[in-house]
Amino acid sequence: MSNDAISDTVIDHALGKKENLEVACLIHANFAEVKKRVISRFLGTLQEQLRKSLGDEWKVEKNGLANDIKRGEFSVFKDGWAGRCAVVLSQRAEKGFYVGWHKYEPQLSQFTALEQELKIPLERAEYAPNWGFWQLVAEKYWGWDETAPQSLIEMHFGDAVSYFRERILEWTGPLAPLIDRALRSEI
Repeated sequence: MSNDAISDTVIDHALGKKENLEVACLIHANFAEVKKRVISRFLGTLQEQLRKSLGDEWKVEKNGLANDIKRGEFSVFKDGWAGRCAVVLSQRAEKGFYVGWHKYEPQLSQFTALEQELKIPLERAEYAPNWGFWQLVAEKYWGWDETAPQSLIEMHFGDAVSYFRERILEWTGPLAPLIDRALRSEI
């Protein structure tokens, strides 16, 4: 069914009865909060599952992503990494979401050598010298800040938690020993 046909069906249903129009107006008036709750619950479940998978030495923080999709960041890091780097889930400036390694201290000398070593296991990842490495997630998960329902439906009813958990674990597994070693070398 085309988008126009779907819109016509929804509009016809909303205008069909007084009660339907009332519900449509209530949904419209509260959609921002519905979206925020879906994203917040999704991130909370993802946070809980990652904590179970990674263990106590890891910190998993939502860092405002549920409230500010454009500037927030979901971060996974060890205590020794705090303030220096993290594996993150964040929105890409232009479009989409990515999982990647974010350097908070881009000029840290240990990261220069580490980046060369990371280019091999992360050969499919994109790279920016002042940021780190990242990979876009599947396109069906891009629409968090749009009114398109697919991303929200996947977060609330679908496999989004499993999908993002696996993407993040794909980064934490190979990166953790390399980052730990690099940061220990500064001592």
